Amino acid sequence: MSRIVSWQILVDRFKARMSSWKASLLFIGGRLTLINLRAIFFWGGHENNKKIAWVKWSNILASLDKGGLGVESLKAFNKALLLKWRWRLFNSPMALWVQVVKALHGEEAGMDFGGCQSNGVWAKIVGTINHLHSSGIIPFSSIRFKVGDDSSIHFWKDTWLGDEPFYIRYNRLFHLAINKDCSILDRFANGSSDWDWSRPITMGRTKTEFDKLIIDIANLNSDHMADLDS
Repeated sequence: MSRIVSWQILVDRFKARMSSWKASLLFIGGRLTLINLRAIFFWGGHENNKKIAWVKWSNILASLDKGGLGVESLKAFNKALLLKWRWRLFNSPMALWVQVVKALHGEEAGMDFGGCQSNGVWAKIVGTINHLHSSGIIPFSSIRFKVGDDSSIHFWKDTWLGDEPFYIRYNRLFHLAINKDCSILDRFANGSSDWDWSRPITMGRTKTEFDKLIIDIANLNSDHMADLDS
């Protein structure tokens, strides 16, 4: 039996336990301790007798194609788990925990990139997720909505056409929009073509943005528009 196979049971058990951890509940010192323990274990030492680290830990964490050993980063793994909360929030709107979170933090639960007004575990989760998106570490297109007859998809704030929400792609128009929280159904109900702006759009970059937006909308699949009208 190879060494890899003999350790597989321990590896599988460790991964299973890691997936259930709520690392956001740990203080920075606690998370740092976990990371240090992994490094000590890797080099075969213990807390009172540390072995020499012949390679930088960052190189150990690097992927195989970049010359590393592909060891998972606890920090990156934790952020990936936190991002799943956003997917669960949208995928299970009737779940009890979702209703509780929305009652405490608003209908968008802080996921509209405005963040939560109060502190707490959920505020930390939302802050981390929003930072991952706004910094470009994880693109907005990682979670995309499929257009149908659901009025919960926001025209400006959700990613439903292309790789980013309209409030980023057409930022000038978003600032001029009176109803920034309108849904796709509200925008296209009964074939409406009226736009509510805080001032007329006549020329310049704002007019260019508006023309591009009209082209994007015109290229929508006719089946999607039929769903919205039904």
